[in-house]
Amino acid sequence: ISSISVVLLLIIASIPILAMSFIFGGVSIKQMVYIVLYYLFSAFFIGSIGVLMSTLFKRTITSTVVTYAVMSLICGGTYIIMFFYMIFISNTLMYDPDVTIKIPLVVKMIYFSPITSMVLILFGNVFNSIFDMFVQDNSSFGGLWHTIILQASLAITCLGLATWKLSSTKKNINKKAKKVKKTTKSNEEAEASIAQ
Repeated sequence: ISSISVVLLLIIASIPILAMSFIFGGVSIKQMVYIVLYYLFSAFFIGSIGVLMSTLFKRTITSTVVTYAVMSLICGGTYIIMFFYMIFISNTLMYDPDVTIKIPLVVKMIYFSPITSMVLILFGNVFNSIFDMFVQDNSSFGGLWHTIILQASLAITCLGLATWKLSSTKKNINKKAKKVKKTTKSNEEAEASIAQ
């Protein structure tokens, strides 16, 4: 929580610097508010993954490295999959332009990436139209709200798993403490009987 509070402080402190873009124009207040909310939501999203990793791994360095690796997979891996899928689609459409191709679930994983949220905030429906140019699908899956819902569900799942892991660890610690207490008590009784 302390590291997330530092990130929140940095985000709030950067608002005046972001507001300097109004001097040069080209940025609306709506975009500015969306970007600050995006920063806050991304801090929550990445922080929840970090909390899960810190409960799964004992060492701080290990959990930090694994958090960076998971975020690299979420941010970059989804786009790599999308890139190869677009190559496949463009080759398929080159030979048969009348084919209708459905979006597989693997490609829809691009909406888990915080990069997608930023692109949707900055460029709006341009991103969806580029996506639809390669993939013809009428499923109405996509857009900023879908990315927010998917990322929020992943963040809440991570926090739930971390809570479950901590509660089960706490129960194990309490069981071990009771065993140690019983053993200590029986040892004290044995020592007391020997001393008499």
